[in-house]
Amino acid sequence: MFDEVADTYVDSLRRNHRFIPGSIDWYSEYKVRITSKLIPSSPTKILDFGCGIGLSVPHLHHFFPSSDILAEDTSVNSIDIALKSFSFLQFGKNVSGFDLIFVAGVFHHIPSSDRRLVLQQLTSRLNPGGRMIIFEHNPFNPITRRLVSTCEFDQDAELISKASMIKLLQRNSELRLLKNRYCLYFPPLFRFLSFFERFLSLIPLGGQYFVLVKKLD
Repeated sequence: MFDEVADTYVDSLRRNHRFIPGSIDWYSEYKVRITSKLIPSSPTKILDFGCGIGLSVPHLHHFFPSSDILAEDTSVNSIDIALKSFSFLQFGKNVSGFDLIFVAGVFHHIPSSDRRLVLQQLTSRLNPGGRMIIFEHNPFNPITRRLVSTCEFDQDAELISKASMIKLLQRNSELRLLKNRYCLYFPPLFRFLSFFERFLSLIPLGGQYFVLVKKLD
């Protein structure tokens, strides 16, 4: 499906978000900025898993300028666009030894029966002590549910709650849960209010959530 929309992906996002003022790029930067605050040191090697056309890639490069950034996606057309757009980006398929795996908006496209296997595979590609951060849509947020239901490339979406994601991660004995929070309470137009998100992050009304785990040494 994503091969068919790769060339028009950003335009489709803008149409779907047309009633929410602000830049689409802001959402990608927002998630990477959160990630940068949670990682204790600069990772040597980062994987952007499910990178799509690479919306998060320039922000990963900005916040982690000394890191090697690799990307992987099942959509051949999407990964081709990403690799052509950023000369520093490398193809990450079948590569291991990552200090950070960044996964944004991917798991709701993975069938529930396959999610545990995908997590096991990603864990095996982390270095001991490496981190993995997963951002997902919050199914309890009505605006999020509306956006997903009207998005042409979310037709296969099966939203997963934060509690379910945590439970899935905790089934992997190699991983330790470090942090989980709701986020994205304010759209770009009201980003000046983002300071207050730290006080709201336990309330399940944010547009998204994240879960951070560490691979045991």
